[in-house]
Amino acid sequence: QWDPWRRRHTSVLARSSLPDAFRLSALCVDAGVVFAGDYQGRICAKSLWGEGSVAEARLGADMVTHATPTGRGISVARNSGRVDLVNVERMEATESALFEWPVNCTAEAASGAFGCVVGDSLQALVVDPRQGLAAVAPLQGHLDHAFTCAISPDERLVATGSQDSSVRVYDVRWPRVPVAVLCGYLGAMRHVRFSSCGGFLLAAEPADYVHVYETGLFERAQDVEFMGEVAGAAFSPDANCLFVAISDAVHENALAEYTRIVPADDSTYWL
Repeated sequence: QWDPWRRRHTSVLARSSLPDAFRLSALCVDAGVVFAGDYQGRICAKSLWGEGSVAEARLGADMVTHATPTGRGISVARNSGRVDLVNVERMEATESALFEWPVNCTAEAASGAFGCVVGDSLQALVVDPRQGLAAVAPLQGHLDHAFTCAISPDERLVATGSQDSSVRVYDVRWPRVPVAVLCGYLGAMRHVRFSSCGGFLLAAEPADYVHVYETGLFERAQDVEFMGEVAGAAFSPDANCLFVAISDAVHENALAEYTRIVPADDSTYWL
């Protein structure tokens, strides 16, 4: 855990505290608790503040591909195409849905009115969490499998990132065609995320580049360049900082921090 104010880090989840042969495949944080998924269908939970032991839930034998907080629990996607809703207090699956293809990522609107599911399919799906993730509308346009998705804070936009090296942004009020197609340089778009204010969208490639777009018309953007493979990227809660996790055999592991700069012309830069 990195504290940007005190400029120091603390260990939250030690390898020795995890189950045997635990290989990390997914990670998320919610309400002061870190959740980690692995290649054997296990999900572990531990307090960010170092209190208590590690709680474990066994969901199956296949890899956990993604975990994300929702208002009802932790949504856990798996390579088998199953999405489980894990009750945090009991650490057990209370709801489950099965898709026809491996699921790589899920997202849910803060209100719980709708969600998004992407995976090894050319189309993403808008789903209804209140109806067991029943499909509501397809999101079409990608030329290859999708790895990531995100929903804007105002619940108007859905962004999906794909192996075709593009991010497509859809307006959920008319999702038949994307309102923006944002292309990368190197390869698959692995991470997309909106800032808390909704004014920015980040899109991370597998290595070397994170793109930050202004969401008004998606006409202004910045390419944040560095060296190394990207393990994840996120905005700070106040949207004034951008953090990029780098995990690379050559450049080692690091957390890069960029600060939002607003010059007199009202543009935005991350330095």
